[in-house]
Amino acid sequence: MRKKLFIVGRVGFGLLYLGAALFNWVMAIASPETFRSFTNDAYIDFYRDAWVKVVDPHLTLWIVVLGFVEFGLGILFFSKRGYVRVGLALGIIFTLVLAPSNHETLLNLVLVALQMLMLSYDLNSRQNRMRIARKT
Repeated sequence: MRKKLFIVGRVGFGLLYLGAALFNWVMAIASPETFRSFTNDAYIDFYRDAWVKVVDPHLTLWIVVLGFVEFGLGILFFSKRGYVRVGLALGIIFTLVLAPSNHETLLNLVLVALQMLMLSYDLNSRQNRMRIARKT
């Protein structure tokens, strides 16, 4: 059962990241201004200041780069198991970095928790497989 949930989570997160990449690329072309106010409600002033000074002047470029990061994460979730672990670890970091940027991204903490559960399951199942392999 856990293995099936892991596979569902893997596919779900892969599609989530690929969908987010596609969304960001479309928005970069169609309406990059939508992202201008992304950090207006940031929990940490650094986010707002960095956004205004670094991201705003080159908004379209940053949205495209963000899309490539998300695309890379999505591909990792559809890769071999070792790369999935890398995707989970990077996905946790990515979503943690986004969480304080505004009140709407607090949902990212749920995504972090789910990815942490998946990573924990994957690492534990890997240890069990290694333990079994050593006994045989």
